[in-house]
Amino acid sequence: MSVAMLGGCVESRGFHEGRGAASVETDCPFDAADMRLHPLSRIVWTTPGGGDAAEPALDAHIEIVDAWGDTAKALGVFRLELRRTGLREGDLSDAVRWEVDLRDPSTNSAKFDRVTQTYLLRLADLPAWVSNDPYAVLNATFVRLDGVSMNSTLRISARAN
Repeated sequence: MSVAMLGGCVESRGFHEGRGAASVETDCPFDAADMRLHPLSRIVWTTPGGGDAAEPALDAHIEIVDAWGDTAKALGVFRLELRRTGLREGDLSDAVRWEVDLRDPSTNSAKFDRVTQTYLLRLADLPAWVSNDPYAVLNATFVRLDGVSMNSTLRISARAN
């Protein structure tokens, strides 16, 4: 077996069974199989540009796992949406959306927090209602390079800590 085959994605036939996570339909056994919004996700107060006025921002922690349930990195695009609790899917005028492109390996790696083993995405420009409502719903979609997508939803405290 060549050295090149040892470190990369090779044909996955013969690997042992996964530990219950979603199966991966690619030749790389360590592709992203599932993702979740981690409970560390929260609203934080920041002072952009070193000013005196604090503004709310969203720290979204997102964990990606492979078919064995182990933490993994993956190239792709995150689409996030924050909305008030109780809003229905069709009534999203107060929702805010972001798209974070992590298809570039260096950008991807810079967003990965090695301590929490999650992607840490600090998202700004939150709507005014965030300061007044006690909770919000955060929805995330991750789209892999091959077009496969995975979703996660988390109810978070909208009160900044």
